[in-house]
Amino acid sequence: MTLSKLSLRNAKRQTEDYLVYFATIIMAAALLYAFNGMIFSREIKELSSGLSMLTPMIVLASMAVVCIFGWLVSYAANFMLTRRSRELGLRDGFNHLKDGSYYDNLFESAKARAIADWLVGMNISRL
Repeated sequence: MTLSKLSLRNAKRQTEDYLVYFATIIMAAALLYAFNGMIFSREIKELSSGLSMLTPMIVLASMAVVCIFGWLVSYAANFMLTRRSRELGLRDGFNHLKDGSYYDNLFESAKARAIADWLVGMNISRL
């Protein structure tokens, strides 16, 4: 698969994910705006003159919508981070690569163990 095809496939996949994310956020913000707009509307003020508990009930409903909106944003953000965890992990790994000379001593120690194992194996096989 060529790099351009891979890039287009990843762009399409991310566009679909982000479209769902932004649509969810926009709908939740519109619902929040609608509830807050009801409190200050002229019709609700006229209705609340006869019903004393209407405005506090709308405020409580608006607070519930805020809580649901907060949970929805948190869920959507965690969903997106989970979907991109492999990509973010690879990017983080490449950003924190160590120099190859850091592992030279490990290489030499593995080479010495391999030679020692070979020598011990030759001597034990003679027995």
